[in-house]
Amino acid sequence: MFDRNNVPINTPQAIYWKEISGTPTDTLYYSHRYVLRPDHISDMTGGRDDLTILCGDADQAEALLKEISLQTYTGMLRRLTNEARRKVEYLIAKNPDYRDAMVEAMYEQYKYARVSAGNLISYQSGINPETGVVITAEDIRNMMVCQSAIDVLDTQGLLNQRISLYLSDEDYRKDY
Repeated sequence: MFDRNNVPINTPQAIYWKEISGTPTDTLYYSHRYVLRPDHISDMTGGRDDLTILCGDADQAEALLKEISLQTYTGMLRRLTNEARRKVEYLIAKNPDYRDAMVEAMYEQYKYARVSAGNLISYQSGINPETGVVITAEDIRNMMVCQSAIDVLDTQGLLNQRISLYLSDEDYRKDY
């Protein structure tokens, strides 16, 4: 299995990133997820994709990789039940095998975004410009994550609806 004392770590491939958005009077949204490092993209592409150059500067490169992370995590979590979501987040944070699968899925999503000129599907109008046919909101949401990223997540068990792991409230986000 895995060591429950293992905590999320920054690796050469990805950093563990926490974000709190909203205001104290609003609903606060806490995001715990991995984000690829620009150097990892460069290494995986044999140096062809230097994101600092492609994006214009380091801040834009970081923003792109955060968007890739958000797309991948959102696409995964939309396919899970509420109970499974907490367990999967815990497993990714605590288990190096699941972390590596998430890194691989995000890299697949990066490649998809690269060839689809940024993968701004979530911002599309809902009308196929070639045929004029209306695309439902559900279909647009399902297109947000590429099939190869979904395949990686599914193969590694990150899309399972039933995960045999007891996760107490005390363990959830305790040290990550």
